[in-house]
Amino acid sequence: MGRELTQVAPGVWTATAEIWTSLTTLVVADDGACLVVDPGITVAEVECLADEIRDRGWHVEAAFATHAHWDHVLWSARLGDVPRWATPAAAAAQQRSRDADLAKADAAAPGHDRELFGRITALPDDAVAVPWSGPRALVVGHHAHAPGHAALVLPDSGVLVAGDMLSDIEIPLLDVDAADPVGDYRDGLHRLEAAVTQHAITAVVPGTVMSAARASWPGGSWSTGCTSAPSSRASTRRTLAWPIRGSARRTRSSSERSPRTDGPAVAAGLRSFHGTCREPAVRRLR
Repeated sequence: MGRELTQVAPGVWTATAEIWTSLTTLVVADDGACLVVDPGITVAEVECLADEIRDRGWHVEAAFATHAHWDHVLWSARLGDVPRWATPAAAAAQQRSRDADLAKADAAAPGHDRELFGRITALPDDAVAVPWSGPRALVVGHHAHAPGHAALVLPDSGVLVAGDMLSDIEIPLLDVDAADPVGDYRDGLHRLEAAVTQHAITAVVPGTVMSAARASWPGGSWSTGCTSAPSSRASTRRTLAWPIRGSARRTRSSSERSPRTDGPAVAAGLRSFHGTCREPAVRRLR
């Protein structure tokens, strides 16, 4: 049985994971070539994704990991022996943390092929897009959430794949080991905002999603356009993108942006919070 996909824009499909309701994105070219972004978490999800791609007559040409956390660097041999790209900083981070990340994967989503785990390839230093033959996938790199995190801009379909930078279910999860995690996160958000404006983005695929049908924010609103899986799993299986409307696309002036905070003090507090209760807190939200 294949994995349920929802089309959020021409040539762009998403699937939702059972764990943390994380999103996988497929960018599909006219000839059926696929770019797989963050393929999934459990073994069953990744295998079912391979089934769905096969059943639709598509084929995987390349993959992209938005960052190097363990749940974004999983793979199956059935998806093919293809380049699995990431930014140079993310690839280096995965090399440093591979043993610890394998332990996390074994605990939360056991059974993955250990030889394929984390085998991501650094993009060339001067790369502005993911190397593949399909629609352009421009890389927006930054250092928020994790070293070398990157979003993808799909200008041909007007979509921003944000990775774990954006969610309507989680608090922002900062890289608390960085020197200035708050500053890094603010910079990352500003880069995403600039990309939305520059490329006339009309929909955003977040990293994780809520089950409610609508959400709002002070600058505008988005509707999620959720599509449920079968009713037995409807509470945990939703797929969506956020359409951006009107004032939500307006670039904020400097006076409207968040006030400057004491980075070291905030970092210390976040490190304490995440270190003691990040996982239980996230699961309660879900």
